[in-house]
Amino acid sequence: MSKLTEDTIRALVDEHGITSRGQLYLENPSAYEVARTRFPDLLDDLFPKNIIKWTEDTIRAVVDEHGITSLGQLYLKNPSAYEVARTRFPDLLDDLFPKNIIKWTEDTIRAVVDEHGITSLGQLYLKNPSAYEVARTRFPDLLDDLFPKNIIKWTEDTIRAVVDEHGITSLGQLYRENPSAYEVARTRFPDLLDDLFPKNIIKWTEDTIRAVVDEHGITSLGQLYLKNPSAYEVARTRFPDLLDELLPRKKAVNKHRS
Repeated sequence: MSKLTEDTIRALVDEHGITSRGQLYLENPSAYEVARTRFPDLLDDLFPKNIIKWTEDTIRAVVDEHGITSLGQLYLKNPSAYEVARTRFPDLLDDLFPKNIIKWTEDTIRAVVDEHGITSLGQLYLKNPSAYEVARTRFPDLLDDLFPKNIIKWTEDTIRAVVDEHGITSLGQLYRENPSAYEVARTRFPDLLDDLFPKNIIKWTEDTIRAVVDEHGITSLGQLYLKNPSAYEVARTRFPDLLDELLPRKKAVNKHRS
């Protein structure tokens, strides 16, 4: 997986036409988190209209403007407003969303899962992040009980089974389809990855990177990053002049925006 830097985050934003912090969070939460914690000035540069001094009034304005009716909706629409409200103005959240004041117990979490037909940990996280967080930290056995199919002991056999079941044909596809299986395979069973995806074993040179760009009709840094992050990372760190030559227009845009 490529290391997220200012350049790679800019490339993602350009490639997907991302226009807000919230959209970046939804499209690529890891890129958002790295930008938020390591490159806050980058977020200000990329999304200048999103620079808001969060007060009770500005948070209320966001809620009114977007017709937000729940904590979960506020979290998805504007995670920074949600985070400030949660940490600095908890009474404001109680005032804005009184129906969301729930004392989380095993029973109330079960009720949320049943009411919304939630069938996975990820779905619970998206539908009700506070219920998920309480369940994860206080009732881990409840999660095992509610979502038993999510309990997988990753072995070479179970990773092979996932690859076969989903028709996965590349490292990138495995990463997108099942990041936990990918991570275990990468760290514990590297030979398994070589066995499953032999065509992915490439010695990166200027010629092989050129071949990837030509084969896929890649026209931008962001597209190269998304199509083949390992080729992008090698080119960025070892052959920067090659990137200037292959993708001059995108490089020029990035320099201008920096």
